[in-house]
Parts: sequence; structure tokens; C-alpha cells
Amino acid sequence: MRTATDFLGYPIWQELARAAGFKRVAWNAKPTPALLRRWLGRIGLSLDEYKSLGWRTLQDSIDLNPDWPLGAFIGLMLEEATWKRGNFATV
Repeated sequence: MRTATDFLGYPIWQELARAAGFKRVAWNAKPTPALLRRWLGRIGLSLDEYKSLGWRTLQDSIDLNPDWPLGAFIGLMLEEATWKRGNFATV
């Protein structure tokens, strides 16, 4: 499993998580479709918005990135939510 330092976006993802009020993100947790769906809801993204990132299904994103921890997927979701809301001041 990759670590936080393997992702250039990690520092920004941490800032976005804090700005969204998430105190602790289980970075190293193994992602599952259920966890991804839960985080989509917490972040306020629909499944269709997530799919607009290029994934067909939640499992598809996990299968295509088997060494990504849950935190990497959450980081991408936070970035997408920031872009969709036009809230760039949080970055």
C-alpha cells in the first residue's frame, strides 16, 4: 500500500480535509465500495460526480489502483468537491 508521501497532492488533501471539518481521515485504511460511498456522502458528492472523474464503479476505481489507500480516494473526492463548488480559497 502506498503511503502519504507517495502522493504529491497529500498536503493539499490534508488542508481540504481540515477545511471541510474532517479531523481525522483514516489514510491507510483499505478502501471498499462501502467506505467510498460513505465518504462521497460526507463530502457531498454524488456517485455520478465521482464517476465523472473517469471511474465506472466504486469497485472499478479500487481495482485500477490496488495499492492506493482510502485516503488517496478521499483526497481526490475533496479536490473534486472543491472544484465543483468553486471554493478555491480553502486551498
